[in-house]
Amino acid sequence: MIYIPAIDIKDNKCVRLYKGDMNRYKIYKNSPIEVIEEFQLQTLCTLHIVDLDGAVCGKPKNFRTIKEFVALTNCNIQLGGGIRTMDTIERYFDVGVTKVILGTSVLSDMRVLSEACYKYPGRICVSIDTLNGMILDMGWTNNTGRRDHEIIEMITGFNISFIVWTDINRDGVMGGINTTGLLRVINKSRLPVVVSGGVTNVADLIFLRNNLNDSLAAVICGRALYEGSISIDIIKQIGDD
Repeated sequence: MIYIPAIDIKDNKCVRLYKGDMNRYKIYKNSPIEVIEEFQLQTLCTLHIVDLDGAVCGKPKNFRTIKEFVALTNCNIQLGGGIRTMDTIERYFDVGVTKVILGTSVLSDMRVLSEACYKYPGRICVSIDTLNGMILDMGWTNNTGRRDHEIIEMITGFNISFIVWTDINRDGVMGGINTTGLLRVINKSRLPVVVSGGVTNVADLIFLRNNLNDSLAAVICGRALYEGSISIDIIKQIGDD
């Protein structure tokens, strides 16, 4: 299991949303570039980036910032938000993004997922974002009326790297991970699962490592890092244990 720092970008700033609400957010840095030194990103690691504006608009809105960020780090970047066409996927790969995460397009046009997995096997991921058991897309602004197991069934058989599962009620709240929902997804999926949303402190990371190390591929850490309840040094130490 690995632990992955998260950077969410809104209006070219580094922010964290509260329960996925685009109108309730806290700005932590005036530019994600400022996070590079703080997160010690000059050395190789994995990083989770989301273009929040792009997720709502359906196309990249912070592309220049992301391009600059990628050029300044040696990180493996997994990127989501507004990636709904092959052209967008190719643009991000061209500037050095390692993996892209598809969400809305999986429900709206499975042809994009199919073509992307064929052309870039193992570099495509799928996000499953749920609120009270229902999947939200379009930057968490639209309730699709569908449940996570439906998407899991749809994508079975594609050459996907992993699923990113988020309980939106836990995102940016620092209230603990929804382990019940997470276990349900792990048990239903044949694909590796990455969890996002709810990490509060180092105890959460240790609990997941001790109990789900063989079942969970990675844990994404966001607000807990920015608030200081978890440090990059601790993440590296636990990951090396």
